[in-house]
Amino acid sequence: MPHPRTPQKLLAAPLPRRPPPRRHHRLRAPLPHLHPHLRSGPPPHHHPHHFVRCHRNRRRRARTHLPLPAHAPRPRPPLPHRRMDHRGHPQRSRPRPRSRHPHRMGRTLLHTQGKAMTNTNPAKGTPAITVYGRRAVLEALATDTVEVQRIAHEPNLLPSFRKELRAAARARAITPEELPRDELSNITADPRNDQGVAARIILKLVQDPDAFAQSLTGRRAASPTRILALDAVTNPQNIGMIVRSVLASGFHAMLWPTAGSPWVSGLIIKASAATVYRTTILPCRYLTDGLIDLQRRGFALIGLDAAPHATPLNQHTPPHRALYIVGSETHGLSASTRELLDDSVRIPIAPEVESLNAAVAASLVCFHASPLTD
Repeated sequence: MPHPRTPQKLLAAPLPRRPPPRRHHRLRAPLPHLHPHLRSGPPPHHHPHHFVRCHRNRRRRARTHLPLPAHAPRPRPPLPHRRMDHRGHPQRSRPRPRSRHPHRMGRTLLHTQGKAMTNTNPAKGTPAITVYGRRAVLEALATDTVEVQRIAHEPNLLPSFRKELRAAARARAITPEELPRDELSNITADPRNDQGVAARIILKLVQDPDAFAQSLTGRRAASPTRILALDAVTNPQNIGMIVRSVLASGFHAMLWPTAGSPWVSGLIIKASAATVYRTTILPCRYLTDGLIDLQRRGFALIGLDAAPHATPLNQHTPPHRALYIVGSETHGLSASTRELLDDSVRIPIAPEVESLNAAVAASLVCFHASPLTD
């Protein structure tokens, strides 16, 4: 109850209301660096969180999507040689430190010679490679064109496969080594697909292009010779299927550029069903270098092209020494390769289809020009 001495006028008058709090009390003063429409304060439809504090210059700035008027000064774009972070400040140009720890995807930047069987990224074109997988390792042990130097496997192997692996290694006078799972992952660089076994091998059929051309004497010179070359084919699965078609069609070798195409790896061996062990590979740094060397040895360079002026494949007669070139699915044959071509062929297809897969096209060319049918 009110106090008995309170006047009746005060009891009848309404109580005063408190003024509402100012949400934008920090932006009451005009800010010259803001949008001209925002210098007197934020508009009512803008959220107060649109105004943030810059940590470097300690000034408040507005993030708004309103269009700037014509007379407003435009912000200067960042310099092209300096990258900006999420606050608009230039990033520091520091070199990325090299780590000795394994990569999060299984690759390692630096290997210790005492633990690792081999470098997981060897020099391209070298015959010494690391293979992994049960079927790939067993095929390497059963192939005479492969020299197996070392075999390693994890402790948790299936008893049946362990018995089969040791029997195949005993025939080669090799004792498989048992390594921890982390060391085997450093060797294979693909722990999801290595199936717990890896081998260090040397491909005996990797030859120099000049040495291969010089060996074509006598009866080999009288018989037709076929070679297939890759021009910037980067998909390992396509390369593996091309290798399989090359060996099945009776082609004599593959011209394999190390620049622009991946070298022999576990994925290529798996896609080729281990036929890469029995395929003659002619590595070269750049494709044009290998093409010029073999062209001087009497090989006709024939490119697989989709141009209308190219000869249809069903009307093409392979020459005595032919080197067919398959380009990538995206760009086809490169300009430097086209300048060296002696002829080009195309595969007639329906107009509803733009092109064929590189492995499928190479397979058609290999079996059309196969020396087995001559």
